Amino acid sequence: QLFRYWQKQLADCLPILNLPTDKARPRDLSGRNEFHIVEIDQRLREKLLQLAADLGVSLYRTMLAAFFVLLHRLSGQEDILLGSAMAARWSVDELKSLVGYCNNEVVLRATLADNPTFVEFLARIHHTVTEAQTHQDYPFDLLVKRLNPRRDANRHPLIQVDFTWRKHRWYKPERPELPAGEKALSIEPYLAVHQQGSVFDLSLAIEELDKSLHFIWEYSADLFDAKTIRRWARHLECLLESIVANPQQRVAFLPILRSEEQHQLLVSWNNTQTDAPQDKCIHQLFAEQVKRRSDNIAVVFGNEQITYRDLNAKANQLAYYLQSLGVGPEVIVGICIERSVEMLVGLLGILKAGGAYLPLDPSYPRDRLAYLLEDSGVTLLLASEKSVARLPESKGRVVFLDKDWPVISHNSAENLALRTKPASLAYVIYTSGSTGKPKGVEIEHKSLVNAYRSWEQAYQLRPQSSHLQMASFSFDVFTGDWVRALCSGAKLVLCPRDFLLEPEKLYQLMLQEQVNYAEFVPAVMRNLIEYLENTEQNLDFMKVLAIGSDSWSVQEYQRFRQFCGSGTRLVNSYGVSEATIDSCYFENANIQRPLESPVPIGKPFVNALLYILDDHLQPVPIGVPGELHIGGIGLARDYLNRPELSAKKFIANPFSQEEGARLYKTGDQARYLPDGNIELLSRIDNQVKIRGFRIEPGEIEALLAKHLEVQQAVVILLGDQPSNKRLVAYVVPNQSFSPSSQKNCSDFVNNPLYGKQMQKLTPKLRAFLKEKLPDYMMPSAFVMLDSLPLTPNGKIDRRALPAPDGTSTGSDATFIAPRDTLELQLTQIWSDVLEVSPIGIRDNFFDIGGHSLLAIALITRVKQQLGKSLSLATLLQSPTIEQIAISLRSGKDSESTSPLVRIQPDGDLPPLFLVPPSSGTVLFYLDLARNLGSEQPIYGLQAPGLNGERSPFTTLKELATHHLKAIKTIQPRGPYYLVGFCVGGHLALEMAQQLHQQGDTLALLALIEASAPEHHRLLIDSTPGRMLSPDIFYLRLFAEEMSAPWGKEVLVSCEELQQLIPEERLGYVLERAKMFDLLPEEVRVEDLENLFEVFQATAIASYNYEARPYPGNIVLFNASEQLIDIGGDRTLGWRDCVGGEIEIHEIPGEHFSIIREPQVRVLAERLMLCRDRALAN
Repeated sequence: QLFRYWQKQLADCLPILNLPTDKARPRDLSGRNEFHIVEIDQRLREKLLQLAADLGVSLYRTMLAAFFVLLHRLSGQEDILLGSAMAARWSVDELKSLVGYCNNEVVLRATLADNPTFVEFLARIHHTVTEAQTHQDYPFDLLVKRLNPRRDANRHPLIQVDFTWRKHRWYKPERPELPAGEKALSIEPYLAVHQQGSVFDLSLAIEELDKSLHFIWEYSADLFDAKTIRRWARHLECLLESIVANPQQRVAFLPILRSEEQHQLLVSWNNTQTDAPQDKCIHQLFAEQVKRRSDNIAVVFGNEQITYRDLNAKANQLAYYLQSLGVGPEVIVGICIERSVEMLVGLLGILKAGGAYLPLDPSYPRDRLAYLLEDSGVTLLLASEKSVARLPESKGRVVFLDKDWPVISHNSAENLALRTKPASLAYVIYTSGSTGKPKGVEIEHKSLVNAYRSWEQAYQLRPQSSHLQMASFSFDVFTGDWVRALCSGAKLVLCPRDFLLEPEKLYQLMLQEQVNYAEFVPAVMRNLIEYLENTEQNLDFMKVLAIGSDSWSVQEYQRFRQFCGSGTRLVNSYGVSEATIDSCYFENANIQRPLESPVPIGKPFVNALLYILDDHLQPVPIGVPGELHIGGIGLARDYLNRPELSAKKFIANPFSQEEGARLYKTGDQARYLPDGNIELLSRIDNQVKIRGFRIEPGEIEALLAKHLEVQQAVVILLGDQPSNKRLVAYVVPNQSFSPSSQKNCSDFVNNPLYGKQMQKLTPKLRAFLKEKLPDYMMPSAFVMLDSLPLTPNGKIDRRALPAPDGTSTGSDATFIAPRDTLELQLTQIWSDVLEVSPIGIRDNFFDIGGHSLLAIALITRVKQQLGKSLSLATLLQSPTIEQIAISLRSGKDSESTSPLVRIQPDGDLPPLFLVPPSSGTVLFYLDLARNLGSEQPIYGLQAPGLNGERSPFTTLKELATHHLKAIKTIQPRGPYYLVGFCVGGHLALEMAQQLHQQGDTLALLALIEASAPEHHRLLIDSTPGRMLSPDIFYLRLFAEEMSAPWGKEVLVSCEELQQLIPEERLGYVLERAKMFDLLPEEVRVEDLENLFEVFQATAIASYNYEARPYPGNIVLFNASEQLIDIGGDRTLGWRDCVGGEIEIHEIPGEHFSIIREPQVRVLAERLMLCRDRALAN
């Protein structure tokens, strides 16, 4: 009966309370806690007692309700679980006489979704506590065990915050004479045992003693700073004062900020108003520069360049021509043209004619361009003969800036009379829309002029500058680029789009054109910095280096800073189209933030207002997430032809006395840092940014929903590093196409379906979207679901969506059922091992969830159930049931003496040979191979002895000779391409040495996480357990190498291994692997014996390997998180034994994670770049 109550109380999804932390939650909490103790005002205590008495509740329940409200306001969560200790033995007669600490933790659940008044909420808490006391005798540990909530090593199960009420003093003030008030009292070392080292993130204990109330805050020092807890203590005291002043107020509107704090957030940090003139239009600022600098170069593109005088003249001629066609104020003119000087002629010509321009990227799909033209109502379009081929048929008129120029040039080149006002429309830019349709943002001249004034003041724009322009034509950053340059009299350098992917060409362009101002997206900047690092060059010639449009980390800020000159300003800019490009910026060479945290977006530009508000438009405290709202002159007029959306997103400014003052709701979640800078956290409305492009997943979802075979769709962003962000689409097919009959998903609402019918749908959806979306909006994977997971309130639970797997990209193979008994038996074995059904006989084992550990399980099952031997090489080269059945029937399993494994034999490029690490198998490389493209032939090398056919080689020299003999049967002559991971790097080096001695050439020697032999020995010698017997030491390393690549950890005790006889030790490792769900139960010791023998022999051979000087070049791919302190030697010791060049690439992750998803994608991308460069040479 007790359990049934708690089971009902804690039904549905159990929320995790995510309080805003100051530090990233570590993998394991240290248990180091700190305290902050305050005594509340006596007068406030008396008012609280009176309120409790008036409402007929205890002071404990009143304070508990207030604490719930505070947690709600700090976290923004409406469903909250809180722990509270109660005397667990009061109803048990046998224990009533027991003396001791017998409290039991109970879980109290409260919801504030309907924004109740405090009195209403207190009544709910009163009821909740009464019920909890009635059922408190059910042990908390047993409750956790039976409910079995999701467990994390760094969180307490069920509850993260605790509330305690007591009437005994457990601390002793160091100075009892301290007056009442907010004074921190030091804690004596004799704290009661049960109060030390709390396992909760945060605990609040309220001690009632005589006529005083002390609040004892205990918090994890791994998560929170002392200043934060002191602020929260003030917020709680302010909240209590608000409650006694107006208990009938709704909880969302009870003030938790004192007046001086609110003034700081709303006024002091928004003191940006200036008297800069706003009475001009943007083309007037350009005209002023024409007068002053008519002969200066205005725009450069390749071999083209144009002066201010000529650009102005051409724009004037076009403007007169456009006016003759009816262009004037509020008339929108489309412009779709390739990157060229004519782009600027077109933009300025439209503005001078009095119109507003709508930029259209000719690379966009025809359907998208058609929608933009139709939605904007454009009847006049500027284009070129080349770009018009990309455009849909239009009823409007097209003016060709190339073919029609002889006619246009007959017009006057003199300046036109001004026809626009500051409030006139300047341009319309389309951004991604949540309704499935892009929305046009209307920007007026006054807003764009204000943006220029902001940049002019903040960046000290000068005519001597040279500005690099890289952004897409349809991206509002393009407008920012040309305005900053041409309105300050500087030079605008248009960058060819393909240069963005080629850092060497990009850098040479910057040097050639003496660029000293540029705005990058982080992805392009990362590639440039890597190039500069490898070529020992820098950016010391830059004056302003702005990076924006996407997030980047503090660690990257510090790294980029190293390549800048002392006079270079490294800036992080932030803005939205609806507030005219940029609203704030951050600049601080000595940034003091955790390395993994995003670079702050800083403070507002002039005449911009930034507010961080909760869902009820209340200002949130410092450090607490809320939605970023923007105000000021930079706000857009509205969304074009979207009055309802405009009213929803552009709201009245509740903090302004100015008539008509508005705020824009950005949908960005942000928080204030203590110094007033703002940190951007995520998208509230799930809008995301990839490579600088703002994307509304709802637009992609809406398009997917239009497909006849789709019932529902959700699109989310995956990837924890900026470099590996990707879109994933989750699709529920229509019932007529639903494969539910093929797979029972009743146990898991979010279990992916693997039926072939669904794999056939993915290519259809990809082709469908490709016709309507640009490449950057295409999902990288599609996951088919029986239904979408929901939260308790019926919303789609995006956090419960499964990670995409090997089948998510879709397969074009036709489903073929088993045709005979052997194929049926193999299908059943595959289904059991992979937990996937149905499986066709032509499905690839590794495409439907298989990996090396499951391969071992599969091989074991085949041997146990069918009595037949299946080798790893056969599984790799014949990874379908149909192929394996043929091999097993013939009795000719691929246990030949050749170590070559054909991972991907097709493709026109030279083959890539993957050299194995100590494990001797190429299964380590499967994730990498999948990401190297379909045109790259890939062969793996496996160490002899894996199948027990011979003893393992004991020297790398012998092993290298054996591998090269096999390689030459595929490729008799060089140049060769070799890749080696870890110890495989040493083996690849020895192979390179032997090839060099034989007169063969190497095009690429790529070493992944491979330190030089001397460094490797240092690493091995510093590894715990090195002094133990070799078989124990290498067994421990074997367990690590067997588990770590898959993100798991098998804990092996060297002490326990020592107590076992040698014959039992491998069995112990196997049982530990099974205990940690690494291997299935059917795997036996004999299945691992050969694997361990090869591992140990190769590891010892590598330890003993003495490398000779190598005259060639090598490429290193190092994990960003090193195994040992490399003392600043990024070459990992290779400089001492390599005579050629050493190229270094840093891959986000650690030793094993960089060769598995998702980090392996970065590795594959860099490896392909190196391969392409080697091919070109």
